Amino acid sequence: MTHLLKRIDVSAESGYSDFQRNDKSLENQPIKFMSDLTERLLLNVDFDFVKEQRKKNFHFLHDKLKEKNLLPIMIGKDSIPMIYPLRTKDQNLKEKLINQKIYCASYWPNVLNWADSDKNSYQLSKEIIALPIDQRYDENDMEIILRIIKQDNNV
Repeated sequence: MTHLLKRIDVSAESGYSDFQRNDKSLENQPIKFMSDLTERLLLNVDFDFVKEQRKKNFHFLHDKLKEKNLLPIMIGKDSIPMIYPLRTKDQNLKEKLINQKIYCASYWPNVLNWADSDKNSYQLSKEIIALPIDQRYDENDMEIILRIIKQDNNV
């Protein structure tokens, strides 16, 4: 749990190498039960707030980016999004966001090794940026993300 504690006490960046080490230690492990600590921590999460904040953040970004997003998005009213998937041809945008401390998760990195560059799966993996919208963020944070995205008007 050192990566989680460092994230809270210092910064996300300071715990990242611990996260990577922990993630590696979980490879090829069988599915196990939830720890008592994890279960108790989850009892303290306000899941109604989590759901509503994720929806608000998603819709805020979508209202501002839907015309520029190369990925058509239709989301049901009962859906709880994990990220806002922005598809863009701007190859530098993800790095620009990360440099501004906006962490955008990478999904399907293996596709870049497995698929030919002319395949749709390869293009989607390269072009979709997973913008964070979780409950830690509010409308002000979404505005910051939008400002960074629109800086060069490439999106």
